[in-house]
Amino acid sequence: MTKSRATILAALLLSASALAAQSGLLQLPINLSSNDSIQRMALPASVMLGARPNEVQIVDATGKAMQMAWLDNTAQAASVTTHAFAPYPILEKSANQAASNLRVVERNGTRTVEWQGTQNAPQPATSQVVGALLDTRNLPADWRASSIGLNADTAAGELQHIVIDTSSNLTDWQTVVSDAVITQLSLPNQTLSQSTVELPNINLHNQYLRISWHTPNAVKMHSANLIGSNQTAQTKHELVRIEPVKNSSNTSSSFGFGQTTHITGLELQSKTNGLVPVQVLGRSAPEAPWHPIASGTVFQLTQNGTTSVNGAFVFDATITELRIDALNNTKLPADLTASIRTQPKQLAFIHSGTPPYALHIGANPANIAPLNIAQLMPNYHTGDESALPFASVNASEQAALNHAPANKSYVLWAVLFAVVFLLAGMVWVILRQMRARG
Repeated sequence: MTKSRATILAALLLSASALAAQSGLLQLPINLSSNDSIQRMALPASVMLGARPNEVQIVDATGKAMQMAWLDNTAQAASVTTHAFAPYPILEKSANQAASNLRVVERNGTRTVEWQGTQNAPQPATSQVVGALLDTRNLPADWRASSIGLNADTAAGELQHIVIDTSSNLTDWQTVVSDAVITQLSLPNQTLSQSTVELPNINLHNQYLRISWHTPNAVKMHSANLIGSNQTAQTKHELVRIEPVKNSSNTSSSFGFGQTTHITGLELQSKTNGLVPVQVLGRSAPEAPWHPIASGTVFQLTQNGTTSVNGAFVFDATITELRIDALNNTKLPADLTASIRTQPKQLAFIHSGTPPYALHIGANPANIAPLNIAQLMPNYHTGDESALPFASVNASEQAALNHAPANKSYVLWAVLFAVVFLLAGMVWVILRQMRARG
């Protein structure tokens, strides 16, 4: 009887262990784009968020893991460049000046921009600045601007609405940003500026860029930085909601990505009226020190019947953990939402098994290590992977996996312990029945 009990208990525990070892967190169908044996795939950021690299496999219909290699996205990340410009102040127009024509005037070595007056009309002297002009005509023809950072002073705590237009001749203007908000907040030890405005990947070759504000002298602009990349190097970024964990005092929240993640921006929003100064920090490993990567304000404010909210925090960082701190003895809004902008990771794989194939994220009982791309592709030369056909994950099957990496192991252990307790109860019932018979 003792041998029978031991056999039953061992079998049940082995079943529990097998269940825990084989329990994948997510398995999504893959659509191959051709019959090519090696294909690459962009992994949905919403699915990869929080997944460790060793949890990712490509499996066939039998569950066999396929050979794969991670592709390097750093070349595309490094293609982002910045161009600095000195702005020309745009002076306020008077009644005798046309509505849209501008001209650049140089006096005593200083360039300003005036509104073109009617023929033979004198130009009135004025120091009222209502905008700034950037001469961006010499930017490369294949370069696209995705954002502009303004080094500007504004009245502390006030919101300044700006409009951004482009023109090739200083007469015909096309609006690219109809309303953006910049602000500046003075703290005891620092000044926070919310002065980065996103642009719709515009071509500024042979163009002027105009930044205008409504109240004269409301903004004093010192310089401007246009940020963008070559058209051929541009990569689509995904917006993924995250759930940072707040501390007990609600002054800080943090989120772990489970792996090195390239982030190009952070959207923080609150529907609570008010203004909260924040600092965004990151680090590349749990033992590494935190370093600041952005700062600004989270706000929703209503002025003259118009509600304004803060824009995205635009930056470029490769980190494993993110932290948001409220500054100046404030607290984070209770309804604060956070979403990151990230570039999808890519991998290449050989489909040499039994179709269909699936992206498996979870336990890796086979413990198959990925190859490097030179091992995966015969006669590999740098850049060959860019010619590989793209496979895709079935979009209808995608599911957000917005958990901190530690949560995944907790879930697996919880499942294992639950199964063990359940099986222990079954063993207890069986043993009672055996005693009753014996």
